[in-house]
Amino acid sequence: MYPDHTLQIVFSPTNTTRKVLQAILRGMGQESWSELDLTYPRPLRDTARNQGDTEELVLIGMPVYAGRIPALARERILSCVKGTG
Repeated sequence: MYPDHTLQIVFSPTNTTRKVLQAILRGMGQESWSELDLTYPRPLRDTARNQGDTEELVLIGMPVYAGRIPALARERILSCVKGTG
């Protein structure tokens, strides 16, 4: 059983990673979800979200090149995502 709310955090310059995450969510039976898109630059206040103590499933997706994630993706995710568990 999955929580009622799911968050998709994605860095997907070509939209392929986004499509894969959405297929995973649909396969899990999720009909709707929120998205935090880290692909394009925007002020931190626009991408940061309230990450309280609520139970929420979070799927994070980004491309991997030669076994590494893009440096820009790493920088953006570390600057605006904080976990509690």
